[in-house]
Amino acid sequence: MSRFSARIKFLILSAAVVAGSTCSLCYSPVAFAQDAVWSSMYDVAAKAFEDEDLARAEKLTLETVEEAESLSKDGNQLVKTLALLQKIYAAEKKQSEADKVAARIESLGGYKEPPKRAVRRVTPKVEDKPKEEEKTSESSDENVSAKAEEQTTAKAEEKTSAKAEEKTSAKADENTDAAGKSETSKKLSESKTDKGNESKGLKRGAQADPLQFEVSTKPDGRKEETPAKSSTKGDEPELNIERELRNSQVASSATSQVKTEGNAQIYKLKEVMKLEGHMGWSKCVDISADATQALSGSADNTMRLWDLTTGKEIQKFEGHDEPVNSVAFSPSADRALSGSSDKTVRLWDLEAGTVIRKFIGHENIVTCVAFAPTGSLIASGSYDGTVRIWDTQTGKEVSRMEGGLGTVKCLAFAPDADEIISGGTDKLLTLWNVKSGKKIRTFSGHSAEVATCAISDDGSRVVSAGRDTTVRVWDTDSGEELKSMTGHTNWVVKTRFIAVDKAISGGLDKTFRIWDIDEGREERIFNLQHFGMWSLGFSELGDKAITGSDDFTLRVWQMK
Repeated sequence: MSRFSARIKFLILSAAVVAGSTCSLCYSPVAFAQDAVWSSMYDVAAKAFEDEDLARAEKLTLETVEEAESLSKDGNQLVKTLALLQKIYAAEKKQSEADKVAARIESLGGYKEPPKRAVRRVTPKVEDKPKEEEKTSESSDENVSAKAEEQTTAKAEEKTSAKAEEKTSAKADENTDAAGKSETSKKLSESKTDKGNESKGLKRGAQADPLQFEVSTKPDGRKEETPAKSSTKGDEPELNIERELRNSQVASSATSQVKTEGNAQIYKLKEVMKLEGHMGWSKCVDISADATQALSGSADNTMRLWDLTTGKEIQKFEGHDEPVNSVAFSPSADRALSGSSDKTVRLWDLEAGTVIRKFIGHENIVTCVAFAPTGSLIASGSYDGTVRIWDTQTGKEVSRMEGGLGTVKCLAFAPDADEIISGGTDKLLTLWNVKSGKKIRTFSGHSAEVATCAISDDGSRVVSAGRDTTVRVWDTDSGEELKSMTGHTNWVVKTRFIAVDKAISGGLDKTFRIWDIDEGREERIFNLQHFGMWSLGFSELGDKAITGSDDFTLRVWQMK
């Protein structure tokens, strides 16, 4: 083999090795989004463990395990999350649970070192070599080529061996599962009423965590899918926020009545336009009062303003260092708010595209923001368990509401701006005095996280919904539950009033529903299919909706 042919062969082999080591880095947008979700969840859980908040750390880590289960099995995300869970159980002195997690980690093969990139070594060009040196060089090139071939062959053999071991491990695990099936089913029946659902793995007890997160013990990390169940006070469906957000589906088809369900008419939706521009999935959306514009916030760290008559992007707002989780139009529609994972809230001039003011004070991710009807005050809620009221003119914190709130997920001002209501992971709605920050009353009834809430235009009623799949209506003055409306079969992402006696809601069961509040029943149901629902916003009249899709676009839907 000549010196040049040896070098060419070596370069080809090197390129193959590099291609093999880097192909796993070529993420699709959806895969990138999934990994970003997991990373964010893991960081929050790890921080809770670091702060020795073990109960919260355990809950967050179990959620993160669920998320890691949906990722590619080539990575270490699941093993890394399980290792954190094992540490938490050990710290809580739950040795039997820690041992189960350790066995799960072992079944997955433990932590795998990420593939190293092949480094192409460039040999300096040497001219006019003597013949003896040329022979030596040729021999050296052949040795290098042989080594590259050996490495490539070894890698191929390792992959083949790994596949064989995985098949063997899967068969062994099936035998183990069969032996332990009876005992596992007995434990599950104590906390779940769905007789047909068997889940193999680690599970938190219903009393400790009504959301009942589960961890698969199969070596490949796969889980059996079970249909979502209607929720009752004693029985709540298993839900995973970020996975259900990915799997929820939206359809493009002409508006037409297809059938009736009870007294409700069922329709398919019409997609009227697609909004393109974001480089990450959209986490939040708000529609202006006249339904001519929309705001969206994204994992690409930007907020964008859209024209809903043309579908064009009007303005891009940059400045946040991390994802934008919540956006809101001002009452005058010339300004906007954004809340971000960078712990800040920003007030923007929509026409100029510039930041008017930055509000700093939250100690963790900002999850929700809201304008007071007067526009002079704003509110923000956070993972840090506080609601904060800010003066838009000075940027100063006016008041702070806190005390056992968990993560605050939603906010709504009363029409007079004297009161504000919040909801979150504590499963409660809490009404606050805006100026003093004092608690006025709580609204108890939801059996899981409250994800969305609103106050009617006359201030007399509150509507709320969340992970227990119910839409509930309350009397603002007394805190009494007026109606608990069922129909959704999965987590309700958004609800709002469209009249004093009517509300609209959207959920991960792929439906929008319009409710007659006085009657406590559905009037209309709109079915959706296949584009994902990373975020959801409704117009004030309930005639338009916008959803964030898997492909980073937003889709606008007409409902009348």
